[in-house]
Amino acid sequence: WRLLLLILAAALILVNQLALRYGGYFLPQPAASLLSGQWLGWLAALALAAYLLLHRERSFWEILALCAVWSAGAVALLGLISHLKGGHLARYLGGLLVQLGQGMFRETLYCLTMWLVLVCTALSAWELVRSIARTQSDARALVLKNQLVMENYSALEEKLRETARSRHESAHRLAVLDALVQQEDLAGLRRCIESWKQEAEKSQLRFCEQIAVNAILQDAAGRAEKLGIAFHAAVTVPKDLPIPDEDLCTLLMNLLDNALEGASRTPEGREKAIWFQMKAAGSFLPVLCENTFDGKVMTDGHGKPQTTKPDPAVHGFGIEQMRAVAEKYGSILDISWTEERFTVQTALQLPKE
Repeated sequence: WRLLLLILAAALILVNQLALRYGGYFLPQPAASLLSGQWLGWLAALALAAYLLLHRERSFWEILALCAVWSAGAVALLGLISHLKGGHLARYLGGLLVQLGQGMFRETLYCLTMWLVLVCTALSAWELVRSIARTQSDARALVLKNQLVMENYSALEEKLRETARSRHESAHRLAVLDALVQQEDLAGLRRCIESWKQEAEKSQLRFCEQIAVNAILQDAAGRAEKLGIAFHAAVTVPKDLPIPDEDLCTLLMNLLDNALEGASRTPEGREKAIWFQMKAAGSFLPVLCENTFDGKVMTDGHGKPQTTKPDPAVHGFGIEQMRAVAEKYGSILDISWTEERFTVQTALQLPKE
């Protein structure tokens, strides 16, 4: 609706100027007089005023004020140069001042309205680009959330299967314990208990107290085990991090997804491994992830790595999303690689609580 007001203002100015300058050539006299009247200019100014009133964003008014200052400065500078050179612009500006002194606002109103139309058109185009960018960002976030939901669903299914296996295993172990007790085999009983304790410690793998980070790492460790990838993680973070979970998920899920995909492409005969480090240090949260890979990296025209996944429309935004999170917290996303290892690291600046 705001753009329609802007289009209306521009159309009214165009019709008014055409009728004023050339209306006598192709319009009847009554129509030419009507359309060349000053009321069309005031109506255009009113449409622009309504357009401006519908903008309540502070950033819009800040940019508009900045454009006004720069425009006024540019006109003053060009007018001074024109005055010194005896140019037409100085005489035109002087004529406008004389008209204002005589109470004639038509030409000045036309210039101001045209300036507003041009500037507001540029600002609306900029706002449209930002809106498209936000929509794309929301779509990427939705894809990521859907991926997280599906992974959680898969994890729940796996948990249910593990529960069923645990019940079956518990019944089996109770039978073994009962047999050992009846045989009074204390040594065998101790061996069984010690073995089961070690299995329990291994199955209860815990990386840190932060729930979101721990869940992401547990999921990555489980997937790495299925892919035959050694997963090494050293994490030291407090239970309550001053970074929203959605930003942590965006960074870590994309980071570990890429690491798992890269490590899975490690040639046979070489170790497939991921090394992940994350440690809160003062006001920073350094994150480092290294993985083995096949040494092949696709880059764009600027030398930046691109996705090698089969569906770039879905998976092509991981690096950009990680880079956006890093920049949000005053850092950069550093990406490097050798023939055998691919490294991604950043150091997020922790917000003050």
